[in-house]
Amino acid sequence: MIKVILDKIPRWALRQVTRKCPICKNLFIDVLIDSFTKKKLASDLCNKCRVEQALFGPIVNFALTQYFDVTDEPGGMREILSDSYVRKLLQNAVSGIGKFGLRMPIVFGAPLAVTFNLTNLCNLKCPHCYQDANTSKLPTELTTQEILSIIYQLADYGVIGMLFGGGEPLMHKDIYKILRFTRKLGMFANLSTNGTLITEKVAKKLKETGLSRVSISLDGLGETHDKMRGKSGIFDRTVNGIKHCKAVGIETGIAITLSKYNVNEIPDIVEFAKELNLDGVLLNHFVPVGRGKNSVDLDVTPEEREDVLRYFYKELVRVSNTGVGVECFSGGAPYYARIAYQTHVENGRKVIPVSMQTVSSITRRINLHPHYEQKFWDLFYRFAPFIGACTIATSYSCIDPEGNVWPCTLIPMPIGNLRTEKFADIWEKHPLLNALRDRKNIKGPCRDCKFYTCRGCRARPFAYKDDLFESDFACLECRRRLEIE
Repeated sequence: MIKVILDKIPRWALRQVTRKCPICKNLFIDVLIDSFTKKKLASDLCNKCRVEQALFGPIVNFALTQYFDVTDEPGGMREILSDSYVRKLLQNAVSGIGKFGLRMPIVFGAPLAVTFNLTNLCNLKCPHCYQDANTSKLPTELTTQEILSIIYQLADYGVIGMLFGGGEPLMHKDIYKILRFTRKLGMFANLSTNGTLITEKVAKKLKETGLSRVSISLDGLGETHDKMRGKSGIFDRTVNGIKHCKAVGIETGIAITLSKYNVNEIPDIVEFAKELNLDGVLLNHFVPVGRGKNSVDLDVTPEEREDVLRYFYKELVRVSNTGVGVECFSGGAPYYARIAYQTHVENGRKVIPVSMQTVSSITRRINLHPHYEQKFWDLFYRFAPFIGACTIATSYSCIDPEGNVWPCTLIPMPIGNLRTEKFADIWEKHPLLNALRDRKNIKGPCRDCKFYTCRGCRARPFAYKDDLFESDFACLECRRRLEIE
């Protein structure tokens, strides 16, 4: 039904409503939403915006009222659509269809999130580091002013949030200034850190910046974590950092990099996260890039990865059904979406979309009336097939400490530099990104797989075979199809 409606809307109309007014610089889609929410009357608009409102306002009102009751009560639709995060999500979806056409998965007009690795400096030397970070800065790292300029450019383009990493981002001398600036622009700001530098004082300073969330790497319990971090005593320092963040009220989660060291400890780590009352667990997957090229033996087997992902999805469903526990998500393994489908849809039950990770992070930050929360999720289930499990070239990008744009954090392949190029030009015009957006360019089983939102991880074949478009042989479904063929 949704695809039918969207297919009937001309792309020129979608591009038109997501442009900026040449007179007052308002986004036309904001004007149309303001009309729906009654936030701005026609008398408050310039002449150009009044014309746009008259032409496209009835279409927007019709589309929205098909799925939601209109109400002015607290947490109702008018209040929801007044929220900046929801607006940006809607703007990105509409502008993406206007720019790239209706695809499955959808390509957003601007990335929903961008990882910005601020520095190569790090106080640890982990064997699996994708960036080969160490105690030295790169010779040509961006200045703070250049970083702020890039963040402003991304905010203006429509990016919803920034994920700040390193190296170790807390070693950047202006990290608090960067976080405050990002929040001032209305973007969410997440910090990815090893947690060892987070004292009580640092946690309080982070809280004062308005930081949205901190994700702290925890790759095992006790000696296992120390082994992954290349130094003894790190586990205790990491846990203390977690506790300091929780104590000041920062939304806090942990990130686990799955490896041979911890594959049998995953349930214990999740239980430990529950004991700490954390807000989420993210499972990352080791890919041999950066310093990790020297530690290929850290990778787990496809069977081991499958077992861990099925355990993670079981936990996700349990928390969704009971509201008790810690949400478990996975990055770098798009077949998590395939597991969700096989677990639910093939058994006649409604799937819990793994893309719920992004959506739930937004809904947590808005006042959502219970009645509309259910309506929201019902609508999201309909949109789930349009949201790709692998976000490369569709809703995510990465910037390194020198201003190079990478397709993904785990694909250190510069496709442009923001010292000399605009991010919008790279996102919309770079041939590699456009090639990645076309499923037909993928080779082997991943190209024709029925689990079309997956597409496989592009970083893994790049690391092992130096080919971004090869099938992802870490997926059991891919291996099964190869055996049949």
